Amino acid sequence: MTTDSPGIIHSGEIWQKSQCLLHEEQLVASIYKCLQKNNYQNINPISHTRSCWQRDQHKIVISLVDDLWDCAQDRTKDTPYLFDCDTTVVTDNFLNCPSVYQLYKTPPSFYGIYSYVPDNQIWNPTRDYTFAINRLDFKRMRILLQLYCDLTFDAGYVNFNCQIGGMQVATKDQRRQVFVNEALKHSADLTEQQAFKQLSTVVPIKNHQLAHDHAYTQSWLNIIVETYSSDNVISMSEKIFRCLVTPAPWIAYAGRYTIAKLRELGFDVMDDIIDHNYDQLLEVQYKISKFIESGKHTIFQTKRINWEQVKSRCQVAALNNQKLLDKLSSEWNENQSAWLQQFDLDIK
Repeated sequence: MTTDSPGIIHSGEIWQKSQCLLHEEQLVASIYKCLQKNNYQNINPISHTRSCWQRDQHKIVISLVDDLWDCAQDRTKDTPYLFDCDTTVVTDNFLNCPSVYQLYKTPPSFYGIYSYVPDNQIWNPTRDYTFAINRLDFKRMRILLQLYCDLTFDAGYVNFNCQIGGMQVATKDQRRQVFVNEALKHSADLTEQQAFKQLSTVVPIKNHQLAHDHAYTQSWLNIIVETYSSDNVISMSEKIFRCLVTPAPWIAYAGRYTIAKLRELGFDVMDDIIDHNYDQLLEVQYKISKFIESGKHTIFQTKRINWEQVKSRCQVAALNNQKLLDKLSSEWNENQSAWLQQFDLDIK
């Protein structure tokens, strides 16, 4: 079966309705104007929305949506020391640890850039889970392998495209070879390596005909894997907010305490029906296997609840989260200019 192209994924409903990428790019452009006006020089352009600027000894790192760790020159350092004490990081990320550098945070209303209401809000589960991944990395490969072993692909709507860095690899065979190469490079032992070799015979995979957005209302559990996940940095993207506004259970493999942060911000994460115990775990505490265990437990328990009751509970959560994102969007529209003015004053 043909897998989805990156263009299809990135033209999905949340991207089109919320225009989140446009809002992010506009904010970054405004920040860059402030930096240029105050005589900062762009010394390390990482991408069109991430860079490092400097004036005299002071450096300012711009890292919105993406993990700030990704902007460090030496990524082997511990999170508190990724940057020096003369550095300010402008970000929406949260840290679970102290740091020698300064964080210049966007307000919580920044997450209003993801505000939208899905067209399809009728939850009609016909398989156990939905797992949709475009870009390949070894952590996602390990989660895919755990699903393959513990839940089987036949039980879920699985789409694993094996794309690298958002770029389309020409053929299915080439993408499969990239998968094998990653497994050979990173596998912990021969047993895991052999398991990946077996799995490589069926990837890339899309085992259904559903549209990308439609799949999120067709299973008992949506399984999210955030772009970045670590012990000390919380970085959230459209992947989480898509599921927050969809009336169906979900779990998210993300930075440690991401679910706790969402609770703090006021989002309904449905603790009463979803097992989020993985949220407190360090990566080395077998987080992937316990994440999948939480998913299996949630599927089992949800199926035991009265259908109308669980359906209503999911609708309540989705409506709460839609209203909260709409409120945050209004606040961000009102306060963005003042935030930029304060930023301009603070970097003089």
